[in-house]
Amino acid sequence: MSKDAKPTLIKRWGMIDTINACLLIISILFLFDFTNQPALSFILIIAFSIWFVSLVGKNIYLSKNRKNEDTINKK
Repeated sequence: MSKDAKPTLIKRWGMIDTINACLLIISILFLFDFTNQPALSFILIIAFSIWFVSLVGKNIYLSKNRKNEDTINKK
């Protein structure tokens, strides 16, 4: 790593992601009930979809950032 390159402070998988993954598993096992509570089920699906999209987006951002740092360091 050169002197000009900044370290990336974002982790690929953090504590919040671990908590969200555990909550997703618990929701799948116990809370998704479209016959009795359809509104709660849809809200949970939307919330976990937002989390999943942000997780994928964060990993794409980090991959592009790492590729840019690698090309800068090779020059």
